Amino acid sequence: MRHQKDFAVGAYTVSYVPVGNLNKSACDCGVYAVKFIECHALGLELSLLHDGNIIEARHRILWDLWEAANDPELIDRMSKYQSPECLSSTVEEIL
Repeated sequence: MRHQKDFAVGAYTVSYVPVGNLNKSACDCGVYAVKFIECHALGLELSLLHDGNIIEARHRILWDLWEAANDPELIDRMSKYQSPECLSSTVEEIL
């Protein structure tokens, strides 16, 4: 028996918005992506992001990850982590 989902997907449009001279170094795509999501989630203006402050953002993200990687409680939790069992080992086609 084949299972199908009825997706209510409608047409959408894509709008490209000029963002000026962001990411001139072409090395900070991930940092910009994280910060765009953060600004959107917090309702902040996207104009806050620019090459002048993205290096500081990169350093803060790096520092947060370093602290998390060296946190004794997190290390203890991760050592006890057990991945959840899958409900099924077969792959279902959606469409």
